[in-house]
Amino acid sequence: MTEENLMETDQVEKPETSTKNEEVRGKPKSGRWWKTTQKQRHSAIIKVKPLKSSWEHKMKNRADTKSTKALQQEIRDRLAAEKAAKLEAKKERERRRKENEQKAEIVQVTGLEPEIGLIEAKPLHYKNN
Repeated sequence: MTEENLMETDQVEKPETSTKNEEVRGKPKSGRWWKTTQKQRHSAIIKVKPLKSSWEHKMKNRADTKSTKALQQEIRDRLAAEKAAKLEAKKERERRRKENEQKAEIVQVTGLEPEIGLIEAKPLHYKNN
């Protein structure tokens, strides 16, 4: 049994370290270490876009733009409603504040206006004498 286990462990695939695929490269002469080396020739890279897009692709793009515009409009409406609610609350607070000021201004009317005039005039008479 132990010999069989040993044979099984020998048959397990070991990762091969090939220096052929991954060349060890030093620092580039330009000093731009973030630049990668080209895997293909520039002429081999296909960069041509198709002249016409498919109908499904067009409809998908149209649906995407429509949904994003609807979402934007929904957000705008929500923000406008919040702004209107804040403005309405501000007006209500201002109205209540004015009402409270008017309530505080109400004073008791004495009806003794001639006596008040005499009370104010008395100190003047005392100063002259």
